[in-house]
Amino acid sequence: MRRRTRLTVAAALALVVVLLVCGAGAWLWWAPKLVRERVVAAAASRGLAADVVRVALHRGGVTLDGLTLRARDGGLRASVEEIDVAGSLWALASRGRRGADRVAVRGVDAELDVSEPGLPASLRALMSVKSQPSQGALTEP
Repeated sequence: MRRRTRLTVAAALALVVVLLVCGAGAWLWWAPKLVRERVVAAAASRGLAADVVRVALHRGGVTLDGLTLRARDGGLRASVEEIDVAGSLWALASRGRRGADRVAVRGVDAELDVSEPGLPASLRALMSVKSQPSQGALTEP
């Protein structure tokens, strides 16, 4: 092979490697933000404010650390130390909750304040949510 051809092939391979590394880096930065936004949106559709300390993607699924839920009208609060959703990342992204093989929840603390005037409204908001068929992680509340 001529020197010029070898240099062209080497440059093309280097470019492919750089693009793959940049794409993987962008995915690892973007995907946890997307998961966090979906959790917050799903909670909001049920009258809850949500906060997630950390989202970690791994080969076997997604882990949420430090989930806190509060009813917007008051009276309800829950915190979860860790939620581990097992399943392929592709299945979770394309099928939403139906893509999960297993869900493990650890460290749940819930508080129901019956003296809070907003509690009845919070309970009504939670109970009024209709279950919808899963349409995938990007569209499903």
